[in-house]
Amino acid sequence: MAFNWAEGETIKLLILYGQYDCLKYPFDDNFDKKMYRYKAYKHIVDAMNIPSLTIYDCITKIEDLKKQYCYELSKIAVAILCGKLYESQTKYFKLMHDLFFPFVNCDQKEDKITKDMVKDVCTEIDLIEEKKDDEFDMFAKSIAYQLRNISLKSAIELEKKIQDLVTEERLSNIKRSLSSDNIICCCSCSNCVEIRQKNGFELQVTTSNQVFKTKEK
Repeated sequence: MAFNWAEGETIKLLILYGQYDCLKYPFDDNFDKKMYRYKAYKHIVDAMNIPSLTIYDCITKIEDLKKQYCYELSKIAVAILCGKLYESQTKYFKLMHDLFFPFVNCDQKEDKITKDMVKDVCTEIDLIEEKKDDEFDMFAKSIAYQLRNISLKSAIELEKKIQDLVTEERLSNIKRSLSSDNIICCCSCSNCVEIRQKNGFELQVTTSNQVFKTKEK
């Protein structure tokens, strides 16, 4: 049964792999010597310290990562054809690039750029760019568009009302988060000062620190 690699384990494998020149550098004197490569992978398995992990698992994973790296390079090339910028979503892509480039021989037949691939990658980039805006970004853009289409005076008045509503809600959230059993912090930030003034907090001195407590009625 194939070993199921978690992200952290994959990153650790890449870091350990990078410590052995006989594995990553084709021009290393011991690159073609099986005994040296075997010992290197044996050390990697020992350092990984995972009971079920084997040398075969590590070798297979490295080969898969090399294929994944080549595919990511193809995506970058396709993005250039699209006139766009593609950034790999793989968290350890930079680590792979530092280890494998330019030593990995990406099979051109396997990674041949086709029209379908160009279309797929361009669509993927568009989707990634779209995901950068969430519902709040869209709402803000909608409000901005509507404000631009009314008189400046009305737009400024509405902007103030919207900001007042947001500020009021933020103050309420701060009050709820800081108040616990009628206790609130004694910091001098404007939000806390305003909350204390609005709610009639009085200073209560304790032996360890200062807190504000609501007046007993």
